[in-house]
Amino acid sequence: MKAIAGILFVFVTVGVSFPTTTAQGNIEAVQIVEPTKTHSLQYVKDNKLEEILNSDEIKDRYVAVVSIVGLVQSGKSFMLNLFLNYLRETYQIFSRFTNGTYDTDWMNMNVTNGFKTAQNRNGTTKGIWAWPEIFIHDNITYGSESGNKVAIILLDTEGLFHIDTNLRHNTVIFALSTMFSSMQGYNVFKDVNSDTMQFLDIFSMYTVYGSSLMATQSIQSTENPFQDFYFIVRDSDHLDESESVILKRIFPDDGNDQNREMKERIKSVFKKIRAFQIPHLGGNVSRVTFNGDAALIDQRFKDKVATVVTDVLAPESIVIKEINGERVKAKDLAHFLKSFTDIVENNVTIATTLVEVLANASNWMVYANYVEHYDDLMRSNFNTVRNTSRPYFKPDELHQIHLENKNASMCQFKNRIKLGGEKFASPFEKMLNDTIDEHFINFCDTNDKMRLEFLRERNVSLSKLDGKQLWILVGLVVAVAFFAGVQTLRKKPECLSRCRNAQTPNQMKAVTEITTKA
Repeated sequence: MKAIAGILFVFVTVGVSFPTTTAQGNIEAVQIVEPTKTHSLQYVKDNKLEEILNSDEIKDRYVAVVSIVGLVQSGKSFMLNLFLNYLRETYQIFSRFTNGTYDTDWMNMNVTNGFKTAQNRNGTTKGIWAWPEIFIHDNITYGSESGNKVAIILLDTEGLFHIDTNLRHNTVIFALSTMFSSMQGYNVFKDVNSDTMQFLDIFSMYTVYGSSLMATQSIQSTENPFQDFYFIVRDSDHLDESESVILKRIFPDDGNDQNREMKERIKSVFKKIRAFQIPHLGGNVSRVTFNGDAALIDQRFKDKVATVVTDVLAPESIVIKEINGERVKAKDLAHFLKSFTDIVENNVTIATTLVEVLANASNWMVYANYVEHYDDLMRSNFNTVRNTSRPYFKPDELHQIHLENKNASMCQFKNRIKLGGEKFASPFEKMLNDTIDEHFINFCDTNDKMRLEFLRERNVSLSKLDGKQLWILVGLVVAVAFFAGVQTLRKKPECLSRCRNAQTPNQMKAVTEITTKA
């Protein structure tokens, strides 16, 4: 551990850092996870990101969450600002803080117009921060499905292995960033070394152990619980190497590799692992005087960064956040971010934390999907009845429709494979049952309003008839009733026979005379 600490100290001292800057205008990053006085972490309640994710414009969009982790003062925030510049040029911006207009040449924008950077070995970023500009696209192809409406969110994390933090704190930061992200970068200097792999292995062991806990609950698959992970090798001396060569060097096929088992654990955590190499920013960039002017940055650095950014953030490369195979919407992410609060503050193992957070997040999304499914079925029924002569339901009829739709939603919920098994799913099943019953009350109110509106409109229509129109209407009603009666007598002559049998002799004589004359 002393050797690791020594190497990490060297990394920290040679890392590129910049004078403290803030975003132009009033827009600033939003802190969503903050450290406590006891060196723990807690969720920042009622933060602006939560408000944005639950807004009508964003809440039903799928989310892609991009983050970068790495050593303290390794230039994570700087890289994220380059990401920001590209996103500003490529995507539509949803923001309540700016008008969303920027220069069109993303590589030449000021690179301090975003997350804070600082000339400070203690690091500027504490906890986890999000950028409040949300980048949206209405036609992302993901898998075989096109037309996905997506919101892209950027996260900046506290630097790992600060002198005042312990291994658990660093692992929690890394774990939370990984759980929140669909695309996560890891900043390293010069090369991916054994220290980097050992830390990833510690995290992997927690994750694999957590997955094994869930596997005992009849989970469909526990492989690759997290999504895209990419090494960003800064100030690399091997720029001519292809990505496949880098990955083969990190994960060799050599059966004699003594770290083979460790590397297999790391690969089992992520669905996809990539590696990018980036040169130094250039001799014109001074750690002390650099003001964010992109013109000072070496063109070779710009070219390599352009490759990384487009490979990760181009519309065809975007990875939608998933939990247990479920695509995450913005409103789900807001709940997911908030749900970890009560768990991570407790003194529990990271593995248990991963199990609980992931299981609850997954089950919440399944619950929310089937509440929405019930609502959609009910709305479909209401849309159908609106086009009929009686545009509302009778109470018994509506209750029967409710029971059918509720049963369909509950059955589908029970049949879904859910993380953590029945232990974690049972509370959500009860919550689904109760929520559907609550929503039914609202649909009953809607039905009553439809009935009253129909009666009101009918009464208004009748009140608008003048005397002549009313007599015409009465005459039509009488005529229709008379015609119906005649038709009934024609179809059922026995009725006429009974009438004849019931007549008096005088009546019979009168009928005979009329018939004779006829």
